[in-house]
Amino acid sequence: MDKEFKAEYAKLNDEQRQAVDNIEGPLLVVAGPGTGKTQLLSLRVANILRSTDTRPISILCLTYTNKAAINMKQRIIKFAGSEATKLPVKTFHSFASEIMNLYPDYFWNAARLSVAPDSVQLEVIESIVTSLPLDNPLALKFAGQYTLLNDIRQAIGLAKDAGLTPAKLKSILEVNLAYLDEIEQPLIDILDSRLSHKQLTELFDKISALPTQPIDEYVYPLTSLSYVIINSLNDAIKFDEYTDKTTNTGEWKKRWIQTEAGLKGMFSERRRNNWWFELSTVYELYLSIMHERGY
Repeated sequence: MDKEFKAEYAKLNDEQRQAVDNIEGPLLVVAGPGTGKTQLLSLRVANILRSTDTRPISILCLTYTNKAAINMKQRIIKFAGSEATKLPVKTFHSFASEIMNLYPDYFWNAARLSVAPDSVQLEVIESIVTSLPLDNPLALKFAGQYTLLNDIRQAIGLAKDAGLTPAKLKSILEVNLAYLDEIEQPLIDILDSRLSHKQLTELFDKISALPTQPIDEYVYPLTSLSYVIINSLNDAIKFDEYTDKTTNTGEWKKRWIQTEAGLKGMFSERRRNNWWFELSTVYELYLSIMHERGY
């Protein structure tokens, strides 16, 4: 195992070696996707076990997915030996579930929470969707079957992963919808004329002069809609900058303004926000039912 560790350690750059060698106290490593964070963390854990008398059970490794947790555990065992099988490597969710099951009195009236099977999740979502009005965008049906159950489950998962409670999600959507009401007509007026490559800088200045969206601490960490509009336009203009065309800027324009029934408006963005707004209510009911059932 020492041979495996040394071979992989030799492949590290100077900064990575510093991280692996730093085994006392807190350490923050910031790196992008695919840069070897899992490998570095596995080697650092192995180095702690090799260099100190720390017991494997005293080290906790947390990651985001089951696949990543299994991968990390295998690497640590490879670098540190069979003793590392005792080292807990978990996802944030599984670790939280374990804590809740060990100390149930602190969570939801002593409910012993467990992860709900997919079938139960879909059953609960369907029971909620069944009670929605027929014109609700989440209650779409085809051949008598609700068609968005999996989409709803995935959206709730995304909200949970982002740390958004139903109330916080609803607050964000209320801010977004109010902002759309404020800027829709000014944006239509600005984009009413045909795009010109020579006037892209002027276009950017006009869009930048639109009211900004008031994002307070309650909707952090999501990015404001006003920032997304300006930033995406900036990217589109950069792509068109060294051409004589407005191809990318034109796609940006279609993204924000559409024509329906002879009228122009931010129809796609409004539908998207309304969909998520309705989801926030389903999300709230979903959590309540899950907690009642001990999930």
